Amino acid sequence: MDAKRAIIRIRTETDDPAAAAETSVAGEITRTPEGVLLHYTEYLEEDATRVRLHARPGRALMRREGDWSTVLRFDEGVRRESRYQTPFGALAVAVCAREVWLEGDEEAGTLRLDYELLLAGNEPDRRRLTIRWEAAPC
Repeated sequence: MDAKRAIIRIRTETDDPAAAAETSVAGEITRTPEGVLLHYTEYLEEDATRVRLHARPGRALMRREGDWSTVLRFDEGVRRESRYQTPFGALAVAVCAREVWLEGDEEAGTLRLDYELLLAGNEPDRRRLTIRWEAAPC
């Protein structure tokens, strides 16, 4: 299927309400036989990170490419090991997904990830990522 331009709204939350963050970016959405594929670029100060996120009910795969790169797999109820590549070296990381919820199509939809992130032996950090998209006007 063809990619459609989209407005993508990203909200991240932790157990600390003051740490919540929200941003909107331009990107693309493609409907796949199993779910959706999102492409967008996140900007943090001067760093740009390209994100490719393939999601279907119960499962998501996020590839982040930039100064801080990783591949994170979210499977409900399963712990997945990975590595975070930073400018200072690689960090071991694990993701334990509690929920991967997807609703919508290439016109509009929502992906919600509720998970614990474990970085290099630290205590688990509970996170919630909500991504909403809608097709951009022509």
